[in-house]
Amino acid sequence: MSYELLMDQIRTLPEEAVKEVASFVMYMQYKFCVNSSVDGHNAEFLSRIDLANQQIKDGKVVVKTFEELEAMAEE
Repeated sequence: MSYELLMDQIRTLPEEAVKEVASFVMYMQYKFCVNSSVDGHNAEFLSRIDLANQQIKDGKVVVKTFEELEAMAEE
């Protein structure tokens, strides 16, 4: 359904129904924005995990014990 056809059908509704439809559309836009934001964050998080896994496979990690880290912090 095209936007124009949808708007024509909405204009035929009683005023009370138009308000309800407008509220519903605003809610759906909000949900879409929230979900898009979450999807973006999830994609970024997953790409960071992939990068970390690749660095581990390539041997580009440094392993230190907790004691070594504490000693470094004291320096």
